[in-house]
Amino acid sequence: MQRQIKKLIVIVLLLFSSTSYTTELKHPVGIGLQYGGVLGWQGSLSSGENSARLGLGVVGFTVGYDRIFSESFSVGVQVFGNYFNHGAGISMNYYLGVGRSSHWVLGLDVFRAKLHLEEIFGEVIPNQFETGAFVSLGYRF
Repeated sequence: MQRQIKKLIVIVLLLFSSTSYTTELKHPVGIGLQYGGVLGWQGSLSSGENSARLGLGVVGFTVGYDRIFSESFSVGVQVFGNYFNHGAGISMNYYLGVGRSSHWVLGLDVFRAKLHLEEIFGEVIPNQFETGAFVSLGYRF
């Protein structure tokens, strides 16, 4: 898991180092996987069509990269970890209102995660994986 996070951070840094666009820092808050779980903060750094993000929430974290395809749509990848599981997924975001200047962001996260049941309930269940989807909703300041 730590190796995946390190690789993603290196890739994001390389993408940003090769662009000549101005960067924009945003601080949305919201609920869902992209915001670290139940309720959280997300710091996102955008440069041109690329956006890197770090989400810190009540029960976990997420690190991700988004590619902006239009004024109202982006697709990305992310790794996450929280009290219940850790894994990776794909995210799709729709910016409600007038494009990326909109304050509201609606997202769909499809993921594959390893459950931490043995740590929570004391049961040892080898290779307990889960595939699922979450809806994220955030407000950008």
